[in-house]
Order: sequence, then C-alpha cells, then structure tokens
Amino acid sequence: MTDWTLFFGHFHPLWVHLPIGILLLAALLELLSRYISGLEKGISLSLLAGAVAAGFSAWSGFLLASGGGYNTDTLFWHQWTGICVGLLALGAWLSRRRKALYVSRILLAGAVVFMSVAGHLGGSMTHGDTYLALPFGKKEAILAKKLPAEVDSIRLYADLVQPVLEARCASCHNGQKSNGDLDLSSEEGIRKGGRSGAAAVPGDEHKSELIRRIMLTPDKKAFMPANGQPPLTKTEIALLRWWIQSGMDFRKTVTEWKEPQRFVAATYLGMEAGEKREPRLPDVPEAPEAAVRKLTERGILIRPVKAGSHLLDISFASRRGTSPENLKEDLKLLAELKQQVFWLELSRCGLTDEAIRSLAGYPHLSRLILQRNSLTDNGISVLISLPELSFLNVSENLLTDQSIPALSGMKQLKKLYIWQTQVTETGRADLFRRRPDLATP
Repeated sequence: MTDWTLFFGHFHPLWVHLPIGILLLAALLELLSRYISGLEKGISLSLLAGAVAAGFSAWSGFLLASGGGYNTDTLFWHQWTGICVGLLALGAWLSRRRKALYVSRILLAGAVVFMSVAGHLGGSMTHGDTYLALPFGKKEAILAKKLPAEVDSIRLYADLVQPVLEARCASCHNGQKSNGDLDLSSEEGIRKGGRSGAAAVPGDEHKSELIRRIMLTPDKKAFMPANGQPPLTKTEIALLRWWIQSGMDFRKTVTEWKEPQRFVAATYLGMEAGEKREPRLPDVPEAPEAAVRKLTERGILIRPVKAGSHLLDISFASRRGTSPENLKEDLKLLAELKQQVFWLELSRCGLTDEAIRSLAGYPHLSRLILQRNSLTDNGISVLISLPELSFLNVSENLLTDQSIPALSGMKQLKKLYIWQTQVTETGRADLFRRRPDLATP
C-alpha cells in the first residue's frame, strides 16, 4: 500500500454518492416513462453513467479498504453488493439497448435494492453498526438511558469510563471500523489492544498507548482524537488515567473504589477534576413534554444532567449536515426548553450567525459546543447574553482576532476552545491579557 493508494482511496466518499443519485434518477425516469414519452434516451444515459460511476466508486473503495481498520465481514459484503450495483446497472443498460425493457426494469430495481444494502453496510463501517438503525427503534433505548438514582449504583466503567470512550474514541475505534486495529467500544477490544500495542495496561498508565496519545499536544501526528477533534478535557483524561492506574476493572461500582467522588461529580455535573466547591445546580421546572417529544422524534438526544434534576444535556449529533430549514425548526422547538438547557452540543450543524441568535438569553446554559460551523465574529457576540456560560468550543469556525473582545467579555467563561480558527497568536495574547484566568487548551 502506498500513499497514492490511500490518496485516491479517499475519493471514495465523493464517488460513492454519484451512482446513488444517477441510478435513483434513472429509476424515477423509468417510472415517469409510463406517462411521459421521450424519456428513453435519458434513461439509457442515466443507466450507463450510473454503471460507470459505480465502477469508479468500487475502485476507490477497494483502494481505501487497503488501508485496513474495517470489519472484514462487513467490508466483504459492502464490496460485493457495491460491485453488483455496477453490474446490474450495466446489465440494465445493455438490456435496454436490445429493447428488452422488462429485463432492464428488473435489473434496475435490483440495482436500487443492492445500492441500499451497500449504503447501509458502508454507513455501519463508517459510523458504527447502530448508526443507520437509530431512527428505526434503537433511538428510544438511548434516549431513555438515565443516570442511576443512587450514587452507590453507579458503575465505574459502564457509567463513567465507557461514555467518554464512546463520545471521544469509538467513532473511529469500534467493532465495524477499527483504525489501527483498535476497538475501544468493548471490553474485549480494549484488552486486546491494537497495531501499536496495548491501548491500556492495567495498573500502569505510563505503558498505556491510549493515555500517551490523548496527552500529546494537538500538533503532534499521533495525537488523539484525530481529524481536528478537540482534546479530551482534564476531567476525561484524569478519569481514564485513574481507571487504568487503579487496575482497569470493568465490573465494580464507585463505592468499591477509594476516591470516586470527584469523577462522579465531574462527569455528571460538568466540573473539572480538582474543583473544591460543591456542585450546585439551579432549580428549574420540568421541561414541556410536548417539546421534548417533538425534538426526540427529530433525532435529537435529550437526557438529564443528573438524576432528579430537570436540567438537560442536549446533543444535535444526529442532525449534522441537516438543511437550514430543518435546523431553524429544531432551534425553534429548542427555545421551548430555554429554562432547562444546561449543556448543548451543536457541532457540524451548519449553524450561521443568523441561526445562533436564537440561543440568546438561555439563562442556565453552561456548556456549549459549536465546533465546525459557519460562525463569524458578528455571530459570536450573541453569546455574551448567556449569563452562566462556563465552557465554550468554537473550534473550526470563521473567527478572527475581531472576536476577542466578545470572547473575553463572557465573564463566567472558564474554558474556551478556538482551535483551527483564524485567531492569530497576537489575538491569543490579547485574549490572555484581557482574561488571564481563562483556560484555552
């Protein structure tokens, strides 16, 4: 495998969408041809173009797969269903040229079916095996997961460590897509390790590759999480280090450990490890049931930040890439929960300066993640109106040094991420001068 192989393989996400659009167009034209004449040439051209595009997609996918890191069974079926799409589309085109229209239609229908299967398998490898199934039955199980009512019943791995690994690592290191042959989504995978050796060595954090990589600076090639993702927080790193150093047990509850309290508070209440004050959450009324139901039906993850509290942790992870119209409707519904929103994640949602105005005045919002959107200096000033905002991630937005006055003016802000923006070193120095107490990892 060469660098050029992977370079061309990385075009697979581009090529893979072409046959989908083209063959769906061919199917639509085929349906319309029963009522509209003169579509035969368009259908033939679409079938041929779809077959060619499917061929390029299969070729680039083969190159991408050569880099490894994918579940072999899923990859096998994904490859062959994809190849079948191209062959069926080619067969449909040849049949139409021979005037065998009935055969052509059957083959086109088969291509659409195989294309759906290939797409599902590809999504499973890229995003995990539950990604495409979430809207069809598993969503409720995830949304219904609440914190244990009693601290004594909190399981260290399942309730504290595993959520960190799932949120920060499992998108690239799971049973379907295991970059570096490392699966961090299961106990078996963690114990097995990956291509670089043991990810976690029980009782020895210094020999644990996982700890070494998450503690590197983001400019290092081996830094994890990769692909421009923000570093783990001090709390998350401290939790993983402590869990590994303490023996990496997968079964114990927090009461069976000597010093679990600070991690329980930090994980569930958003406090950094080492803070001395007792966490105090504001009292708010229960969220409107109708608004919660509508948002969850749209795929938005809603869960309480703590057992017995009406404050909410809300994530738009499943809405990444949604249309501006859908996002506008989402934010309109979210406004009905203004009193209850405590943590909010809006990464990669296409959020603009106009859209972010809807967040003005959320009284209890303390943690806001806006990574990889289209926000500018003008839009960021709206966040000054958030009186309790203590954590803000605006990495990978269109911010410049002009945003420094607004950012430094957020008096409650304690931690700020501005990676991969247009803020210069001069701007960072100005921010530090204005707010020496503000942590900017």
